[in-house]
Amino acid sequence: MHLHRYSAEGCCGDEQMWGTGRESVWVPVRRVLFRSVPIMPTKEQRTTRSSLSVVRNKPKFLIVDDSRTIRLHLRQIIRQVDGEVIGEAGNGEDALKQFTDLKPDVMLLDVNMPKMDGRAALREAMALRPDAVVLMLTSQDTLDVVQECLSLGAKNYILKSNPDEVVVAELKAAVEQLAEAEG
Repeated sequence: MHLHRYSAEGCCGDEQMWGTGRESVWVPVRRVLFRSVPIMPTKEQRTTRSSLSVVRNKPKFLIVDDSRTIRLHLRQIIRQVDGEVIGEAGNGEDALKQFTDLKPDVMLLDVNMPKMDGRAALREAMALRPDAVVLMLTSQDTLDVVQECLSLGAKNYILKSNPDEVVVAELKAAVEQLAEAEG
């Protein structure tokens, strides 16, 4: 049984009623037609992640950076792409533990960190899940580091000095690629 919310078509939207049913149905109420909008996904919608629609789960992000300020800023950026932060880590060792336990859709990974740097963490993460979406987000822009990270399996290399709009666009592109790959 699915719970539906009925909202007015062409009305001010302040009138609603609730009901059950599997299909969209039109119900006349006070001479205004109401259309059902599923608020719970069907079984088929829950098992497929082919689009970023209302019924799709939000993409899950793991943020890995040794700077708390950067992690907080990235949380705000991820909200702009309708993502959910499911974990944060300040070093590569903690990142790998959370990567294994939480299974994020996307991991944002800094290169320079204590205990285990981002390249070593990337290498181990890709060994665990070769299809993982890992985006390097760092201030280090030397060509050899960029090439190494991309060859290790990072899907993109984003500079922290980029404006927020660029980072948002790159995250949206990664989420869209993820949705296409799963659909």
